[in-house]
Amino acid sequence: MRTYHLKSGDMEKILSDLKIRIYNRNEENLSIRCPSPDHIDRNPSCSIRRDNGLWKCWSCGYKGNLITLLKLLDRIDLLVKYCPEMEKNESKYLIDRIQT
Repeated sequence: MRTYHLKSGDMEKILSDLKIRIYNRNEENLSIRCPSPDHIDRNPSCSIRRDNGLWKCWSCGYKGNLITLLKLLDRIDLLVKYCPEMEKNESKYLIDRIQT
């Protein structure tokens, strides 16, 4: 299986498409509220790495990658948009393997 990497700036575009507000930015991370439905995050406690889409909530411990985030929010369509070289059957395979 191939590895896919986000281009510089894609993480912010993806969060914008998901209508997720970014509270803080630095060279490596973005800060947002936790996307977990089980955690009402009043203060942004979730960090997302710009380069690979890995994220973790430092308050509740919920974590994942870009694919788990898109699956959690029912927006898998964005996976194909931001990884156009990924074939649809391959994205379905990745999605089916992830358990949220």
